[in-house]
Amino acid sequence: IKIDGNNVTPASHIFYVLPYEVQDKNIVVDINALDNAGNNLLASIGFLVDTNAPTTTASGCNSNGWNAADQTISFSCLDTNGSGCNTTLYRIDGATPSGPIISSDGNHQIDYYNTYIAGNTETTKTMHCAIDKTAPSVTINSPTTSGRNITVSWSATDNGSGVQLYYLYKSGSQIYSGTAASYLDTALP
Repeated sequence: IKIDGNNVTPASHIFYVLPYEVQDKNIVVDINALDNAGNNLLASIGFLVDTNAPTTTASGCNSNGWNAADQTISFSCLDTNGSGCNTTLYRIDGATPSGPIISSDGNHQIDYYNTYIAGNTETTKTMHCAIDKTAPSVTINSPTTSGRNITVSWSATDNGSGVQLYYLYKSGSQIYSGTAASYLDTALP
């Protein structure tokens, strides 16, 4: 018997247990059967030993910030020198989705992994995808005046990404941008 070109002596004529840990690679086993009349037949079989899981990556969503539109998640799998990637499985917010598009507002968790042809499974990985397609709501309080000065105040809420900045316009021209929720205008006519 030859395994990867090396002669081995089996402990019995029925099976042979490799006396060492097999590394991930293609293995070829040759068996030469000889009968009492001197006839022989050489048989070979090759197989792949693959104990390393594939590596899957997810993309398609700005996972470092908020997105203002639907996001399509895509997956790629790499199984270097292995049996090959088989199936990428994923869940969005703990449920099996009907497709890779995330369309609802919220901070979504995507769990994913790959199985590969040899049957092993990759460790589950996680990414987050935050979507906020809803504009903030704004309530303007009644302006107050004091002489030629007017104070405008407001409140705003955003249940998604939060309010980042306010812009205030007077007669179509921007007069303020900032994070404070009030403005004192001293330039009344």
